[in-house]
Amino acid sequence: MRQCLSALVLCLAATCAQARQNWQTLSEHVDFIEQPAKLRFYDSNQTLIQGEQCALLVDAPGEFTQTEAFIGELKKQLRVPLCYVLASHAHDDHLLGLALVQKHFPDAQLIVHQSLGENFHLAHEQLNERLDGFVKSIALSLQRMEKLPDQEQEIWRDKIARAQVRFKQWQSLRFSTPDKVITQATELDLGKLNVELMPFAAHTQGDIAVLVRADKLLVGADMVDTLPYPGEANYQAWLQALEELSQLPVTQVLPGHGGVLATSDLTKPKVWLEAIVKHVQANPSADVVTLVETFPKQYQPQDDELEQRAYAMFLEAGIKRAKQTVTTKD
Repeated sequence: MRQCLSALVLCLAATCAQARQNWQTLSEHVDFIEQPAKLRFYDSNQTLIQGEQCALLVDAPGEFTQTEAFIGELKKQLRVPLCYVLASHAHDDHLLGLALVQKHFPDAQLIVHQSLGENFHLAHEQLNERLDGFVKSIALSLQRMEKLPDQEQEIWRDKIARAQVRFKQWQSLRFSTPDKVITQATELDLGKLNVELMPFAAHTQGDIAVLVRADKLLVGADMVDTLPYPGEANYQAWLQALEELSQLPVTQVLPGHGGVLATSDLTKPKVWLEAIVKHVQANPSADVVTLVETFPKQYQPQDDELEQRAYAMFLEAGIKRAKQTVTTKD
């Protein structure tokens, strides 16, 4: 009962934010903000790119207490106005925190892929579902608190009160309408620094990668994760995208989850995605459970328990997606 009582209320009370994000300066223009290792499959990384006149932020944490901590540091790190915020794709761990960023930086223009722009009502729905979840969690915690001993009730009453105060700051959050909808490769001038926005339909139906050519750096988000989530994959387009990205003149690749990568690391998601497709094609009559059980063990993480759990979930989702979308061989 106490674990159920604590989970979301503790986050609302701000204790979740104690896991500090790791700000890394990668070049004159680029800061990479990596989530703590224990949150790397739960929440997303961010990238801040600053020219001489404008800054561009790619993604925001999906967990709001993390986003508040991030915004506090962002205000310290900005040298120029934040002109643009960009959603690399529509998943909540990259997108929802941008509503809080927009509240603090109302003049920043929101950039999204065409696929997200055409379905932006779904972003509003995701945000409303998150806020409704907070309301229900607080109400449930209040009910469960009454069943605890009096001494413990006092402790939880304080935590729930802090959660309620925090929620009041969030309950009116709304997304502003996207200002720029990307349908093709687009350049942004940040002031003596051009960045290239590259749209794909790969990890999702609407991904955007960002190339900082001057710094030989690519922001690839979840498309380039070494262990990517393929539950919504367009496999053929994703593999083509990875091939295209691997040819770019870059030395640093920034994933949506995990640490900074080298260009050569783009082979890792490519090999894994290819293995999923090959396995499904080779066993057209097998069900998902059998395909998971017979998937080559060489791809399974050995030592990292968190990665093992993510791998199991991602593999099952990837195989289900492949069975739905990949043409099998006779």
